[in-house]
Amino acid sequence: LSDSGGSPSIEIVVPKGTVPEARGNQVFLFNATEGSAAANPALKEAADATPEATSASMPVGKMKLPVGVSSESCKFGAADQDGGQVLTCKLEQQDVKELPIKVIDEL
Repeated sequence: LSDSGGSPSIEIVVPKGTVPEARGNQVFLFNATEGSAAANPALKEAADATPEATSASMPVGKMKLPVGVSSESCKFGAADQDGGQVLTCKLEQQDVKELPIKVIDEL
């Protein structure tokens, strides 16, 4: 979770060789060589017509998120050391709560 420029966001490290597709509280990972609905507009139209099938290929993995995000609120950031990319998704303000942290001095 980060707070860049006043808008809270969540950062997801996407492994090298995969293409992410954010939907609700999950991010599906597709093989980069096969493509996904997020990367291919023709597949996106097919995914809109049939919500159960997001791509011509099956996802190779998925990640569950603590809150829902939309694919429109996500963008790629910098690459990490392993060659993967960081996907940054903006969060709705009502999804983020500030919790006070009390530090107790130990003797």
